Amino acid sequence: MESREHLPSVDRIIGNAFAKYALVVYKYRWLFLLVPCCFACVFALGFYFRPYRTRANSVETFTPTDGASYYEKAVINSHWPLVQNAFIPGKFFGSKHWIQVVVNAKDGGNILRKEILNATEQFNELVMDQLSVWSEFKNRTINYRDLCLSWGTECYDNGHIALFKQVKELENYIKITYPVARSVDTPLYLGSLISGVQVLNDTGTFNYATHVRLSYNLKQWPPETDEDSYRWKIMLQEFIVKEFKSPLISVGLWHAESINQGLAENVDIVVPDFGVSYLILGLFCTLTNMMVIHRDGKLSIDWIRSKPIVAFLGVFSSAIAVVISMGFLLIVGMEYVLINAVMPILAISVGVSDMFIMVSAWWETNPMDRTESRLARMLSEAGVAITITSFTDVVSFLVGAWSSFPSVISFCIYTALAMLMDYVCQITFFAAVMAFFGDFETERRHCYFLWRKMKLRNETLKEVRNSKCTELVKEGLSSAMPSNKHVPSLDTRNGKSVKGDMDLSNDAEPHETLTSIFFQKYYGRILFKPCVKVVVCLLYVIYAGIAIWGCLVIKEGLRPADLVHANHYVVKFYRMSTPFRMQGMQAHVVINRPQNLTLSKNRDRLFDLLRELEHKDYTLGSNATIFFLKEYLNYLNNLGALISNVNTLWTVDLKDWIRYTGGRPLWDTDIVWGDPKKGEDQYLIKAFRFQIGLKGFDTASEQVAVVKHLRKTASRYPELNVTTYHEFWPHVDQYMSVAPTTWRNLSVSFVSMIIIAMIMIPNLYCGLFITMSMLSINVGVYGYMSLWGVNLDCISMITLIMSIGFAVDLSAHISYGYICAQGTPAQRASHSLQVLGFPVLLSALATLLGVSVLSVAEVPLIVTFFKTVFLVMVLGLLHSHIFLPTALTLFLPNPSRVASSINVLRKFQTCFRRFMLGNKRPNSAPQ
Repeated sequence: MESREHLPSVDRIIGNAFAKYALVVYKYRWLFLLVPCCFACVFALGFYFRPYRTRANSVETFTPTDGASYYEKAVINSHWPLVQNAFIPGKFFGSKHWIQVVVNAKDGGNILRKEILNATEQFNELVMDQLSVWSEFKNRTINYRDLCLSWGTECYDNGHIALFKQVKELENYIKITYPVARSVDTPLYLGSLISGVQVLNDTGTFNYATHVRLSYNLKQWPPETDEDSYRWKIMLQEFIVKEFKSPLISVGLWHAESINQGLAENVDIVVPDFGVSYLILGLFCTLTNMMVIHRDGKLSIDWIRSKPIVAFLGVFSSAIAVVISMGFLLIVGMEYVLINAVMPILAISVGVSDMFIMVSAWWETNPMDRTESRLARMLSEAGVAITITSFTDVVSFLVGAWSSFPSVISFCIYTALAMLMDYVCQITFFAAVMAFFGDFETERRHCYFLWRKMKLRNETLKEVRNSKCTELVKEGLSSAMPSNKHVPSLDTRNGKSVKGDMDLSNDAEPHETLTSIFFQKYYGRILFKPCVKVVVCLLYVIYAGIAIWGCLVIKEGLRPADLVHANHYVVKFYRMSTPFRMQGMQAHVVINRPQNLTLSKNRDRLFDLLRELEHKDYTLGSNATIFFLKEYLNYLNNLGALISNVNTLWTVDLKDWIRYTGGRPLWDTDIVWGDPKKGEDQYLIKAFRFQIGLKGFDTASEQVAVVKHLRKTASRYPELNVTTYHEFWPHVDQYMSVAPTTWRNLSVSFVSMIIIAMIMIPNLYCGLFITMSMLSINVGVYGYMSLWGVNLDCISMITLIMSIGFAVDLSAHISYGYICAQGTPAQRASHSLQVLGFPVLLSALATLLGVSVLSVAEVPLIVTFFKTVFLVMVLGLLHSHIFLPTALTLFLPNPSRVASSINVLRKFQTCFRRFMLGNKRPNSAPQ
């Protein structure tokens, strides 16, 4: 291309730099070999800090830091901080040691049957009275009643079980209806205590339910009690999960540390897979780096030019990079999240592709040249390729780190540095390895038994050059990258350019390989037939149509059960608690700026808010609302009192009613009164809250709809400063944030990859096809992962962003190889596949094999990584080997006439100058 003769492009500059750098590597090869290993040993000490860098509450790492739920929870905790002897379940969110238990009948039937309620009550009594731990602080055995959060001196003892057992005996005193049971002046919300309820009439009477919820809440201070509470909680967990057996009931458990435990167990599941992954990659790379030659009608292994140990050291080079990167970040204090356990497998699987490129470039050099000459040519060719791929991978992960999810930020930073260090280790450690083994090859040493020198065969140089080699792995980068004629010849003695002293061109006569024969004579001829092109176009239309359909039906959300392995007790609890999410969960509505209740317009405004919140599509209606003001109005109506705007009715009388009513514990934990010690009016209501019953809160889309309704309604009453909250809100924030964050990061990453491709490979049409290929691959990954059961969440968001970098890797070589080739469109496409098809395939297979161990992990979070990487590689190969070559022959038949991006910029500059000069001529012309 004309412009390349006048203005050096980035790839030429990088090639020149690597050719000179190679001579330094060869001269100081021992240094380049040992220094990375020493760095790995030093930074490996950073793993000592891993437990200290791991966030205590791992669930928070999957919640956006800018999520509204953080503020909403802080509002409730500021108004109603946890008080250990004034506790009511469901009212406080600062508790550290809460345990929820769900019970259902093993036969799936009515849990209100006498025998099922008896079994449930026996279980509850056993937990509260018989499960005990030894307290070093109190020097005695303690049980739940010694540790429980209480109201006064009484523990919450799940009294609703006794209530259900004595329905007939208590019917004259308590009206037991769903969702709220009532005594004379006290409501009891049953929606969060039983589920699967079948009501008999409009009054809410019921005699059937499927699940009952129990709760146990423990003290968390002083520190000694906190430790006792933790040990009792773990004892209860072990009892329910491993010991408790009943022929009548099934029990599920969930507590504050459940997800943290599950994530830690995921690490224990994945870490053993490291060894399996390394073994698989080592064997694969070793086998594919053996060279089989065809001479005199026989096939035999070339024990000199084969590189099995080099391949294994290539895997080791990637492992060194992982150790250095993780150790460094742990030492400097970067937060570590438990999903980072997947990163080493992913980084090493991707990293070995650089090894394939470098070994393939080595095999393109002339075996008759000196080692330093071959090393210079190898790095001048492979250096450009691995710089492009490494740079795109690093940038894609850095873009991914632009996120509000702590888990995504940590994972992307750790992986980006691992990719960068892999690049550094490839051009230092692995380049030194190639220098040593280049000398071994010159000395004709056996590829396995390096102390053994192979005897010379009785053959001429011409016979050696004319022998046809069948190489299992051979990447023709010299045809795909710029010609190395521009690489300067350097005198290895003083580093100065000495013309003719080194010839980097391959003097060996060209020979065909099995892969080149296949792609040139068979695959290419079939693929580029007109009828086959039509079939390929139809297949692409089908592929794109299914992918787009998948994009339209994708589901969002990372359920808590997806964070743990399939056999974890949280999965059972989450399944058993589904009926509660379908109907009965309680949301808190806080009025942070109460208006003067004496004025009727303020009360009307408050009840307008309540009616809007109690939308029939999202809540159980007014019957499920627990609000002190409603109960107070009912009380006044029952008395026949005149509801007027008298101040004392809404201040003194209201507080006296709360003080003496049976529901006082409920209302005392719902109202913040003025503090006389601070000079405030004791009858002043500074803030209050009420609770509404939710329904249809099971799937991610339903949860998002409910939360959006509540928050949007609250925003329409700014004078009241309304806050809504439920402990599930942080998960909903994740659902609402993941899609906008994904699209933003994908867009930025997409543009970044285009810019990088245009800079590194300066050809407009090449950049265009790389862009289209990236877009097509990512739409395919997005759509097909939906059809494969993968939701859009913060985990799949990472891999989607990662897939853009991988798409560049898979499409750049084919596109650029086509641009640089000669002949007809079919010949150019066949040549590009001939020299690049097999190595690209090997790189993808290496990645797939490396991550394949994740497919059997039985952890949805980890399997998501495997599925998305699998889709990226398979769809990338589909594009690089079928769709992209076909598109190039159809839409770019004559690339020799296409101007490079540099040439276009030069023409734009020329036109701009002419335009400016043209504007100046009239001003300078004589009148």
